[in-house]
Amino acid sequence: MYILDQMFIYIALAIITAIIIDFIVIEGRNDILMGFMVILGAFTGWISFILFAFMTGGIGRFGLWMTLPIILTGLVSIVVLLKFADVKVMFRRPRWRVGKYTTLLSLITLVGLLGSLIIVIFIPVDLARPTPNTNISVFEDVTARGYTDNLEVTSDMARTAGIRTSGNIDISTARTYVNFPRIGANPEEKQYLNFEATFTVSSSGGNWDQPYIRCWIFVDTNENGVPDSNEGFVDPANYKFPSNPQSNGNFWRSHALWENDLPVKMINVLSSSGDPVILPIFRCDLTVWQNELNKVFANTPESFTAPYDMMSWKNTGSSYILEEDVQAWRSLPVGSVATFTGKMYAPEGMAGHYGIVYQTYDMRFNTDPFNPGTPISQKVDAFEILAPDDPDPDPDPDPDDPPVVDMTSTTWVTGVALGGLTLLGSAVAVIKGPKFLMRK
Repeated sequence: MYILDQMFIYIALAIITAIIIDFIVIEGRNDILMGFMVILGAFTGWISFILFAFMTGGIGRFGLWMTLPIILTGLVSIVVLLKFADVKVMFRRPRWRVGKYTTLLSLITLVGLLGSLIIVIFIPVDLARPTPNTNISVFEDVTARGYTDNLEVTSDMARTAGIRTSGNIDISTARTYVNFPRIGANPEEKQYLNFEATFTVSSSGGNWDQPYIRCWIFVDTNENGVPDSNEGFVDPANYKFPSNPQSNGNFWRSHALWENDLPVKMINVLSSSGDPVILPIFRCDLTVWQNELNKVFANTPESFTAPYDMMSWKNTGSSYILEEDVQAWRSLPVGSVATFTGKMYAPEGMAGHYGIVYQTYDMRFNTDPFNPGTPISQKVDAFEILAPDDPDPDPDPDPDDPPVVDMTSTTWVTGVALGGLTLLGSAVAVIKGPKFLMRK
């Protein structure tokens, strides 16, 4: 589904909402008013879509956000209609009036819609909080060295990433960059890329009892969309995850490095004996050596504040040592969904082709999380970093994925046109409405 398809769905929902509210609030029928409500609904639907796109980074899915055009249009429609239905001021027609109980009903609806809007936009919602599984797995004395620029994808990593898996964990992906007024699927240099994976546990293989994943970004030198031996990694100092605690991210435990009792940076790729080590990201509760929640990381120009507690490592000067452990697994039962989010910065000079690798594992079967072997399922999301003023190609041929967001001038022209029609419709309804009614 592409961005314009999703925008028109929002507009359609808003139009239907506006018409329904018109029938609820107003007694009697007026064609001019109904036409105005259709235009008003289209405009508030477009506004809802713009809010959704910029507040979620363009990668939010349907679900709760699909209620936004209904809520916003309901609020605006009730306010407008109660004003327009003032028979002594606007239309001077006694039979076009607010119903006997409509004022009370409208006020109740207004409060309910306003509360729903606050919940959708501002309050994080975690729809699945399973009881912790207390099967503990201990990682003692895990030691590695920091990331270095000469690390490359090994032949074993490339072979594993090329395996066509058939596990019961389905992966869907999305990515966007937001730089007002543009939203695109591929970032430009000196911009941020938002990326997201959604994991759905299907019924074919049972619960995901001891879940962990690996997520890493490689340089796609030969532009074939998959990692190959001797291709490089994107420096993990340039990305972090999860970046959004609303997306069940508060249970995914990525890794943080501490020096002198301060969090320095998130870490994801380390080295051991000259080979890369992709760090596992567990869905669990942790033992606590340090708590990163609400801590500011010193290495980020935007002063990134951690939205959750991570697995903490200590820098001894010669190596990194893992100081925390899994305390309880946050299992995912059949049919449940978990979302994992991230954010990457593309420095100047980074234009080229890349890919994000998502791999899922279960500790019951993949017992060494630092060398886990074949994943249950995996997916590579290839993308491009553009030089300034490069065109943004259509990078997503998979129709089952969430929308490729590409907000160009067409999107804004649509909004301006709807806004203009709304203003014109308001003028027509106010000026011509009374004369139209008097002829009846």
